[in-house]
Amino acid sequence: MMDQYLSSGWEDRGEYLECKKIRLEKRLFQEEESHYVLAFVHLDEHEESPRLESVEDRPAYLEPPDHQDFFKAYQKANHYLITGKW
Repeated sequence: MMDQYLSSGWEDRGEYLECKKIRLEKRLFQEEESHYVLAFVHLDEHEESPRLESVEDRPAYLEPPDHQDFFKAYQKANHYLITGKW
């Protein structure tokens, strides 16, 4: 999987890969997957502040209690990014 990242523009920076100010530790590619990303903070250098963005349609596949928990956390994180207050 790391080769796919490198061929799509990610750069090898020793212990991590980097692309557009996002860093992934190389050890993540060596460990068995136990979690996966549902959302991440996106920072574009042309924007005034970061924004929270879901990863494609992954949240749509969560079971009901996990889905509710995810969106509660998503809303709180988004509110913090906008206002700076929890």
